[in-house]
Amino acid sequence: MDLSPLLAAIDRADVPALCRLLDARRDGRGVGPGADALPAGAGAVLLAAAVRGGGPADLAEALLVAGADPLRAGPDGEDLVEWAARHGKDEVLDRLLCRTPHDLTAGAAERALRAARRALAEAGPLPGRWAVVTSMETRAGTPAPPDELLRRALVHADPAGEDWSACAFPFARFPSAEFLAWARARYADAPSVAQRRFAVEVLVSMGLGVWDAEDDPTEEFAPEAAFFLRPVIGTEPDGHALHRAIHAYAWYAERADVADTVLPHRHHPEPDVRAAVAHALGYARHRPDPRPAAALTALAADASPRVRRCALRAFAFPAADGHDPRPLLLAALADPDLDVRLSALNGLVKHGDTHAPAALERLAADVAGRYEPGWLEIDCLRDQLRLAAS
Repeated sequence: MDLSPLLAAIDRADVPALCRLLDARRDGRGVGPGADALPAGAGAVLLAAAVRGGGPADLAEALLVAGADPLRAGPDGEDLVEWAARHGKDEVLDRLLCRTPHDLTAGAAERALRAARRALAEAGPLPGRWAVVTSMETRAGTPAPPDELLRRALVHADPAGEDWSACAFPFARFPSAEFLAWARARYADAPSVAQRRFAVEVLVSMGLGVWDAEDDPTEEFAPEAAFFLRPVIGTEPDGHALHRAIHAYAWYAERADVADTVLPHRHHPEPDVRAAVAHALGYARHRPDPRPAAALTALAADASPRVRRCALRAFAFPAADGHDPRPLLLAALADPDLDVRLSALNGLVKHGDTHAPAALERLAADVAGRYEPGWLEIDCLRDQLRLAAS
């Protein structure tokens, strides 16, 4: 089997091309999309290249779906789970473990935890190593205490890094009033912007809804969380902490309070803050107040594509404000940004607009092909239209 086209796609970090090549392998063997596309030896070579190559975790995911064995050693005999752990590849490691047979997952996670701890002791906190340790502890149900999670997150203090997100995730798994009290105290006594950011991130994480309990544990402390976040939104000077606080507030606050709290920031100089305002105003449209729709209409013309996307998504569902967003959504189909056009199409489909089927087919022609950006949402929206028509 000639692996060079597949290896070239991995080297370019070209996930769509890799997926199409794997599909072609299945088609050539006459098997369906759920079947393995790779013999074991080829899978091991390709998966090792994807894990070690520094590309996105979706490369490894595509190969694992195609039948690569996550526990098979690479060509040099090295365990890929341990390699990913030592090198701080937390997301790649998660993909490997998710595709590991259930009865072997605990053992593989323990090996990963030991490997990451050894690497920390021997070579220091390379970005991602604390993420691996934290993720493996959380997976085992023994997360580190909050103060230790904060310490780890602040080693690199990068909100876009894997250490940061992994250290915030235990709060999402086990939300509680005690964690809220801890976050409030850490925000109040923060010696740095980074600590304020992480304290707010804890509130975001607890609202994500990934807990195991049947009932929503955040209902117990949602009013207190909103009470804490309201003055944060009014006074926080850091754009990152502010936009995360606005996101969290939209989840915890009473709908009647959202507009008054976030509208003053709709002209903020940072796009992330304006996008958060647009996201929050979507919740505020559940009452007959014309201000959210007016602000969202203005934000739908923002210079930032991210802000425009969030504003259009906020118009996706009927609301109590009496505003008909369909003319705005139709006009946004001409936006130069593909994701903005998809957001507009999503709204038209949700509203049952008669222009939606033709608009979908026109937009489908803008998507380069299967696995390219936008193709999955096009498929999902097409399914929604079929269901609505049946």
